[in-house]
Amino acid sequence: MRKLEKILKKSCTSRKLKKVIEQSIVKIRVRAGKAITNPKLRIEESLELYRIVAHLIGDGFAGKTHVPYYSNNCKELRYQFKKDLQIFGKIPTYERKTKTVTCLMFPKPISDILRHIFKIEFIRPTKLPKEIFSASDKCKGAFLQALFDDEGCISSNIVIAMNNFNLVNSIKNLTESLDIKTSKITKRKDHKFYYSFSVSEKDIISFKEKIGVIHPKKIKRLNYKLKIKERNNITRTRPLNWTRSRILSLLKRGSMTTTEMSNKLLLTFPGIYHHLNYLKNSKKIIDYGYKNKKEWYLL
Repeated sequence: MRKLEKILKKSCTSRKLKKVIEQSIVKIRVRAGKAITNPKLRIEESLELYRIVAHLIGDGFAGKTHVPYYSNNCKELRYQFKKDLQIFGKIPTYERKTKTVTCLMFPKPISDILRHIFKIEFIRPTKLPKEIFSASDKCKGAFLQALFDDEGCISSNIVIAMNNFNLVNSIKNLTESLDIKTSKITKRKDHKFYYSFSVSEKDIISFKEKIGVIHPKKIKRLNYKLKIKERNNITRTRPLNWTRSRILSLLKRGSMTTTEMSNKLLLTFPGIYHHLNYLKNSKKIIDYGYKNKKEWYLL
């Protein structure tokens, strides 16, 4: 038995033998879920690999005993995740729908392999894999893209928020390693453990070029933010009466949300609220709803 252990240890240092072993593996299986047939080995650094890891940290689930899955109602994100999984081979997947979200289930060997390679847990993660900090800028961008798609929000600012300070701080440091400035980390007032930071307004273009998002609604909002930035560079202010008359004219056609109004007039949220609150106080319009999801109507 000891002789066998010595042979196996010695074989791990032989590149030729490693290659033979990798090419000879026809199936990888663990106790739960489906097996991976004809896996692609070896596993190397790639955009796809880091996107998968980031999604598991974000909206994924990968425990030690149950079938792992990626949960997100955005079909484009689920499609990208499914496509990325193919770096491991022809990976079987299937979807399950709950009352609130659609889950993409995939073979457990993948999450077990990633847990072993990167030495991290995907349930209540507290850190990012250390390898991402020495990866290429493109890999860093792909990793952050997945996190901003899952945990980010693009409204008045580009914000990412999670419930672990160390994790958020690591994401902030990784973002800044791409020369994208960020704000200080803040704790949400209505939540004991919820931390967030935002991307500097000056670096929105860099964010789009180096990180970006796949979620269609976030892409749309990011593009509107860039249009607002471009408009502000040309003409910073417009006559108050013109803007307020335009708002009333739009609401004559039907109700609109704050976001829709902001996009239509190319105004920031603070900018559009300045006009909406004035018209509200003047008893010309009324609102229903909460924060940026408010619906505005003519009186």
